Amino acid sequence: MDTKSHDQEIDLGQLFSKIGNVYQNILNKIFDTILFIKRNLVVLLVLLVVGFAVGLFLDKTSKSYDHEIIVSPNFGSVDYLYAMILFSFQT
Repeated sequence: MDTKSHDQEIDLGQLFSKIGNVYQNILNKIFDTILFIKRNLVVLLVLLVVGFAVGLFLDKTSKSYDHEIIVSPNFGSVDYLYAMILFSFQT
């Protein structure tokens, strides 16, 4: 006798219901995000302006440096050295 009596049929109504629930949850999250932005628009704009101002200030006040490397080739390795320098600038 068969000891397994599991019903292996798939109820398409439940499947479509689950897919509809996932779709509804995604739409709810999008709507909640829009409401969050609407509720906190002033705070978000203030943070954006302050972040822009701080970034601009740091760019103006920080020092920038030029980095240079001086190399000298040994015993006929000039061609190899120039090839490696060109390769490093191309990538």
